[in-house]
Amino acid sequence: MSAATTKKTAASKEDAPEEAYEAPAQPKPAEDVQRLLPDPSAPVELANGSKVRIKSLKLREFLAMLKIVTRGAAMAMGSVRLDTNDEDFAQSLISLFLFAIPEAEEEAVDFIRLMVEPVGPFADGEREAAEAKLFEDLDNPELEDIVTIVEGVIQREGKDLRALGKRLSTMLEIAKKTGQVS
Repeated sequence: MSAATTKKTAASKEDAPEEAYEAPAQPKPAEDVQRLLPDPSAPVELANGSKVRIKSLKLREFLAMLKIVTRGAAMAMGSVRLDTNDEDFAQSLISLFLFAIPEAEEEAVDFIRLMVEPVGPFADGEREAAEAKLFEDLDNPELEDIVTIVEGVIQREGKDLRALGKRLSTMLEIAKKTGQVS
């Protein structure tokens, strides 16, 4: 390149208007939370591609969960610390639950089936067919699906279970102090 061409190129770069830098917009707090903590009511995808919604833990679902823990976690209770004051309560509960499943196979399958429902807009009669297919698919679910569903339930209900555990332990302490329980 000649010196004149180099000067001309340098001059044209200096004379060219610079594009104004635009800083990226900061996410709103709700968007930050959504990225970190996904919506617990959002559908999850099973290994076969079907989408399900994890139901809320109500009485029947809670009792089904207790069946698994009481039937299968006797041996695991000594190795898993389940303290309602512990910040890692949800992780401890997931561990306890997963350790209990091998000893409570039928109870685990019943619980998994009870905790999910198919998602989608359904035409007349399609909902029943989708529920029947899901029931059949979850008779022998993929291991990945069990973990996904159990994790979803505990993530969604962990705080409520922790609060319930605290209330129950307080009631038990009061019953001991008043002599109602020894």
